[in-house]
Amino acid sequence: MAALERSLVRTVALAVAACLASHASHAGKKEEPRVCAASTAELKVVSLEEHVKKKKGKFVLGKKSECLVTSDGINLPAVLVELPPFVEPYVVNIQSLLGGTVLAPRVDALDAAKAHRRSLGLADVKSRGDSLSIDVFMNQENAEERYLVLYPDPEALGRGESRSSMGMQTTYIATGYWMSGTESKQLVNYVDAGTLIVTLKGSQWDKKKK
Repeated sequence: MAALERSLVRTVALAVAACLASHASHAGKKEEPRVCAASTAELKVVSLEEHVKKKKGKFVLGKKSECLVTSDGINLPAVLVELPPFVEPYVVNIQSLLGGTVLAPRVDALDAAKAHRRSLGLADVKSRGDSLSIDVFMNQENAEERYLVLYPDPEALGRGESRSSMGMQTTYIATGYWMSGTESKQLVNYVDAGTLIVTLKGSQWDKKKK
């Protein structure tokens, strides 16, 4: 009986030791640093039309997404999308939702050889309610553009935007309802991570929705 007990104790001790060794091995492993693409040509190409169909145009840019080294040597999350073949004029709308922070989008348009053609950034951003957006107009004169690179605008990082909001209060009085409001301001900081919603606008997609 004593021999059986010693054998059982030895088996349990070996199992505990193996478990601790495995835990120490995993704890000792460091997360590999993310390697960013040195050029847009190295980014994985995503079909924009397919992504709009399957993912509703949602792109999450952050630590888990691909990244690109800018000309200034800054590592930023980025995505390279392939545009639909040009048939007739259409618009690519890039929207970034506002919160306590927001990603100010930048768009680089590339041709079939992935050579740079034009850029849109913070100066082209429009503030619409609870979002920032950029419209990329595709027409005959830029029909040779085949790709868009979407990433945070480096010029916006470290800056902020003052947003005003109106709080309304309604009070009943003898002659009806009286409404008053107080205006408050909030500083929204531009950051290098966030979610972009990309929408294709044009008759070819409007027909498919009907």
